[in-house]
Amino acid sequence: MPKLFALLDCNNFYVSCERIFRPQLKYHPVAVLSNNDGCFISRSREVKALGIPMGEPLFKCAHLVKQHDVKLFSSNFSFYGDISSRIMMILKGIYGENLEIYSVDEAFIEFEPKALASNLKEEFINLRKYIYRCVGIPVSIGIGETKTLAKLANVLAKTDKSYHGVTCLWMNPYQEKILKNFKVSDLWGIGRGYAKFCKRHYISTAYDLASADIHWLRQQLGVQAARIALELKGVPCIPLEKEEKFPRTIISSRSFGYTVRSKEELKQALSNFTELACRKLRNKKAWASYVVIFLRYLGEARRIQKLSIAKHLLEASSYTPDFLEAVTELLDQIYISGLDYKKAGLMLGDIVPEGVKQLNLFKSKPGKEKQNTSNLISLYDHLNSKYGQGKLFYASQGNKSQKSNWQANQSFRSPCFTTRWEDLYQVS
Repeated sequence: MPKLFALLDCNNFYVSCERIFRPQLKYHPVAVLSNNDGCFISRSREVKALGIPMGEPLFKCAHLVKQHDVKLFSSNFSFYGDISSRIMMILKGIYGENLEIYSVDEAFIEFEPKALASNLKEEFINLRKYIYRCVGIPVSIGIGETKTLAKLANVLAKTDKSYHGVTCLWMNPYQEKILKNFKVSDLWGIGRGYAKFCKRHYISTAYDLASADIHWLRQQLGVQAARIALELKGVPCIPLEKEEKFPRTIISSRSFGYTVRSKEELKQALSNFTELACRKLRNKKAWASYVVIFLRYLGEARRIQKLSIAKHLLEASSYTPDFLEAVTELLDQIYISGLDYKKAGLMLGDIVPEGVKQLNLFKSKPGKEKQNTSNLISLYDHLNSKYGQGKLFYASQGNKSQKSNWQANQSFRSPCFTTRWEDLYQVS
C-alpha cells in the first residue's frame, strides 16, 4: 500500500485553549485578540457566524461584541505554546519520527495504512477523541495521498459537520466531485498572485488546476504551482520534513501599549526582547554573531518612521549578557530625544549550530571562559524553567512588579493555568 499523509489541525486553537478551563463557554461566542488587544486573531464558530473577519480591528466591531456578549481574551502565547507541546507529545508518542510539526496548531503525519479507508477513518476519529480527552482541544484531521490533498481534506473536516471531524480522500469515490467544488484560491500554497493568474486563465477549482498542463504551469508560475497540481493528482512532491528547520534569524519585537519617550524605558523593552531572543537561540542549540535593533516612532504627518542599527559580535554566542551589552551600545547610538516611540525590537542573525564558529584570535583562554558562561546560563535557564519564567531576570529588564509604558495592553488576559505555579486552577 502507498504511504499516506494526515494533517491534524486544532480547531480555533487559541479560543479552544481559553475554553479548556471554562467549559461554560463551549457554545458561547469567544475571540482572542492580538498584542495590545488590537485585532481578532482567533474566533469561535459563533463569532465567525457574526461576520467578524480574521484580523478585524476591535474598535470596528465593538457594537457586535457588546450586542452578542462576545467573550474577549488577550493573547496568552506561553499558555497556548504549552498546550500545543502537549498535543505534539501525544502525536510523537504514537507516530515517532513520522511527524512534522508544521505550526503551533498543525502537524503532518506520514503513515502506511493498515486497514481499508472506512476503518482508517474510524482510527483517526478515535485519535481525535483521545486528544480531546487528554488535552481538551478539538481537532480536525484530513487524510490523503499527498500533503496537499491532506490539507484540502482537513478544510472539509473543519467546515462540514457530516464528516465528524475526519475526512479521508484516499480511495474516496467522491474525490473528483470534491475537487470540482473546491475553490483554487482556498488551496494550500496558492497565494493572491497565483489566484489572480488562475482566474485570468479560467482555472477556478482544484480540479481545473489538477487538469492543467504541468509543463505550462511550471513555465508560467514556477515549480511550486506544478508541484501543487501533481499533488492534487495524488503524486507526492512535498516530502515530510521530519527535522525542524534551523533558523536563519530570530526576531523579538512588540508594539508598545503606550507612547514611550525615555531612553531608560526603551532599554528595558529591548533588554526583555533580547532575553527572549537569546532563550530561543539556546533552545535551538545555536549561536549568533549579528544583532540589529530597530525603533518605530511617530514622525511628520503622524506617519510611522523607522530607525535601525546593527553590530557584529567578535565571536558567536548565545550568552544573554553579550547581547545586552551590544544592544545597550546600539541604543546609545541610535536614540533621539523627544520622539514618540511606538515599537521596538531586535533581530539576531548569522546563526550557526553550537560548536561551529570563528573564534576570536585576541581572546585569552577562550575555552575556560566559555565553559564558565555556559554553566552560568544553563543554571539560569534551569531555575527559570523549574520555578517559572521571569523568576530570575537581568537588572536592565526593569522592575517586573511595575507596569511600564512599553508593555502591551492586555486587559482581557487569562491566567497561565499550566505554566505558572501561582496561576494553577483552583477547585473549591
